[in-house]
Amino acid sequence: MIEQLTTENVKDYMDTNYGGTKLDVECLVSACQWVSQSENVGEVDLFHLLIENEPIKGLYTHSYGFHTSTGRYLIDEMSRKYHEHLNGY
Repeated sequence: MIEQLTTENVKDYMDTNYGGTKLDVECLVSACQWVSQSENVGEVDLFHLLIENEPIKGLYTHSYGFHTSTGRYLIDEMSRKYHEHLNGY
């Protein structure tokens, strides 16, 4: 588990657990941090929701193993911000 969301930590995590990633790590970190600030949710928690599909304690992100509207919203927002950052918006 990542303790602090930095580009280096995410790259190391992805290399260790997945053998690398095709994602732009800087964009991924930026998206998690942006949603964290706008929604007042921990950035590390958001990263693990997105990558590991782990529920966020205190939020209703999963029900019977499926994403709730809250979980889908957070994932969609991170995806949107990732692509905005990737495309230079």
